[in-house]
Amino acid sequence: MKNRSRVIGLSFFAVWILLAAIGAYVIKWAPGNGSGDAAGIRIFGITVGPAAFVGFLIVLAILIIAVCIRLFAVPKFGYVPGRLQAFLEGTVNFFKRKPRKKRENLMTPKVKRISIIVCAVWIIGSLIGTIVFKGIEKEESLAVMMRDAVMHDVNKVNFFGLAVNPSVLSGFIVTIAILVIALILRIFVVPRFKLVPGKVQLVIEMLVSFFSGQAHTRLKKLNHFLGAYMMAAGCFIFIGTISELFGIQLVTTTGSSIAMPAPVSDINCAICYGVMSYLVIMACGIIGNGIKGVGYTLKEFSLPISMSFRLFGALLSGLLVTELVYFVIMLSYVLPVLVGILFTCIHAIMQTYIICMLVSMYSAEVSELKPKKEKKKKVKKSKKNKNIQIPTGAEA
Repeated sequence: MKNRSRVIGLSFFAVWILLAAIGAYVIKWAPGNGSGDAAGIRIFGITVGPAAFVGFLIVLAILIIAVCIRLFAVPKFGYVPGRLQAFLEGTVNFFKRKPRKKRENLMTPKVKRISIIVCAVWIIGSLIGTIVFKGIEKEESLAVMMRDAVMHDVNKVNFFGLAVNPSVLSGFIVTIAILVIALILRIFVVPRFKLVPGKVQLVIEMLVSFFSGQAHTRLKKLNHFLGAYMMAAGCFIFIGTISELFGIQLVTTTGSSIAMPAPVSDINCAICYGVMSYLVIMACGIIGNGIKGVGYTLKEFSLPISMSFRLFGALLSGLLVTELVYFVIMLSYVLPVLVGILFTCIHAIMQTYIICMLVSMYSAEVSELKPKKEKKKKVKKSKKNKNIQIPTGAEA
């Protein structure tokens, strides 16, 4: 080890000890609520959340590394790059790749300026929000939170004077949102449809054609009804599941605040959807085969139970895993982003497709004409005369 390397190593070690001493004197953990969880971190008399503190340390470390590289590494770059120079040049060239010629004019300077301003405002607003708004202290244990996510016997919300489950209010909110969006599209968008579709028209036509194509019954009128039902049910499941990502806050009867859950994460909503889909399948069977369609549908007596619990179990598992991740501080930094995408977006798409496919498949099966069984005619066996004389020479 050369003397110069020793000096640099000792310098970094001394700077690290100095920063640790300053941090131990300035930064203090704020007192918790008696449950063993810290309420935050106090920096220069200001209490911030753990996520804000970790973000501050990451940004500070990146700035220190960039300054050291610029002062000590960049001036020593040579014609033949070393390992550090090759790594830095490769990283810079990767992010400085020129776009294709066809995409050179996609982003004008005005759009670039607006994008930079929006990103800067968002970052500054996030930093101010983490400092000004303190996190809410945890008043429930993990077991109580998990039980309430399934049973809904602790946190109730006020709905026109009635204490109901949060999923009831979220179901009404999602339904009203779907109706308002459909009304806006019908009044302002549909009358402007053209022969050459635009972006919005193309998306609407793709959705309608997708759900209409899922109906495979032999009757056209029945296909129209079934496609409309599957589109309405699919939009409710998808938008209701995606609503978890918005973090809409609901006030409980005790005055605390909870995030709005997905409507279908409640067993009551899932059972209602399963029974309604079963009745739609039975109606398709009656239209297709008359009163015999009831018998064909009743053969699948376990269908509403399987559909209900399949939908309820898939969405409830995502809710429980998300609650677990957010409850534990050590897991609530980067992992919630992956968990939110995995258990919210993917579940919303997959469950919408699976449920609609099951409704379409069983509806086509019970509405199909069953061929009549042909009665086999009984052939009367003639009595054989036992006293049959065999002519001579027949035995040979």
